[in-house]
Amino acid sequence: MAAYTLKSDKMFLRCIDMEGIEVYELDSPYLYPVKGKHWKHVGISIGLGKTYEALKIGDKEIKDVDLQTLIKDLFTSRLIVNREGLCFLATTGVTAVVLEVEYYRLYDVFNWSKYMVKTSLNTKWTRKDIVDGRPLEIIVTAGSNSEDLTEKEKELEEEKNKHKVQLEELERKKEEELKEKQDEVDNMKQKLADAERKNQEGLKNTQDEIAELKRKHQEDLTHLETEKEKELEEKQEKIDELDEELGEKQKQNENLEDELKIYSFQKSGFSAPHDFYRRIVKTVEISVPSSEFIINQIQHKGRDWPPSDLPKILTPLRAVPTVQKRNITFEVASLSYYFDFNNWRTLRVAWSLPRKDEGGKFQEKLHDVVYYDGNSYQAEAYNGKEIISSPCRAEHLARVGCLKLRYIMGVGLKLTL
Repeated sequence: MAAYTLKSDKMFLRCIDMEGIEVYELDSPYLYPVKGKHWKHVGISIGLGKTYEALKIGDKEIKDVDLQTLIKDLFTSRLIVNREGLCFLATTGVTAVVLEVEYYRLYDVFNWSKYMVKTSLNTKWTRKDIVDGRPLEIIVTAGSNSEDLTEKEKELEEEKNKHKVQLEELERKKEEELKEKQDEVDNMKQKLADAERKNQEGLKNTQDEIAELKRKHQEDLTHLETEKEKELEEKQEKIDELDEELGEKQKQNENLEDELKIYSFQKSGFSAPHDFYRRIVKTVEISVPSSEFIINQIQHKGRDWPPSDLPKILTPLRAVPTVQKRNITFEVASLSYYFDFNNWRTLRVAWSLPRKDEGGKFQEKLHDVVYYDGNSYQAEAYNGKEIISSPCRAEHLARVGCLKLRYIMGVGLKLTL
């Protein structure tokens, strides 16, 4: 349990709530009364579950029940005190500037003896100072540290600033992406508005033409109205097409954003690669019906189980176009035991393997893998260090010649066909 040592008279303690004590530094010199700008929170909290769970003043360490009593005293009294016992009280009302809290010094000192703390008054703290309102300078005793921050706290502050810069950079990139998408939408809206404006202008011109033709050529009125109505319908169809195109663009943007959340680790919202690949698997995997399995029976070949070589590592990519039939090979007359033909899944994966014609070089291959995802039985692998789900009892696995043990990113070690 770490204890925070109050080393400077410039450091004051305050309780905003009953959760713990906050540490503030008072700027010096200052004018009376003290304003909010004179207080600086140094980023230190003391209390149960905090970085510091005890307070040390001189040789006395205040913790557990005594610490909770101190928190209650400071919270109830609203006092801000230092290790000498000098007190400030936040005051509002007619004497306070609008929307600003003023902090007044109290003549009485805080009773540290209640907590068996020995104090010495180093600061001038007289009634005359309070009445005259003269600047009060808090004198720091020898050996005090005006910058009461440990090396660990400085490192935490630097780390916080680093994360702040990274967050600002991510927010800037996100704003640029959103601006690009908004520009596309605005462009489509502008096209739609232009088309609507042109349509209104065309409508007005058409109406003027119709009125003129009615006056000059009454006999051609019916034919001309039909032609102009057709033009208006075509223009309206064009507007409808642009509106539909705009909707499709917006839908494409939404679909693209959804795909990015699945296939882009940066936008997935996950911090662990396992969770990222697991969502890909659960999105693209397809159940394999038991009717797609072809059962073959062969003579026993003395197959070893479990395998001792390291499993191939498969990276999930996407769904398979179609579910292909799969062979499952058993020993002759070995189907007397239960085998789970349900709970099998398939997806397309990638793996790396060395080229046979070019020693030491690797190539990537695509493969449609079928793996067991049920929980009928369990079996051990690699000297009992791994437990895997099995479609049959562990002692029968050696009789199924087509099973392999592979590691699929996101779902772990699986039996595959």
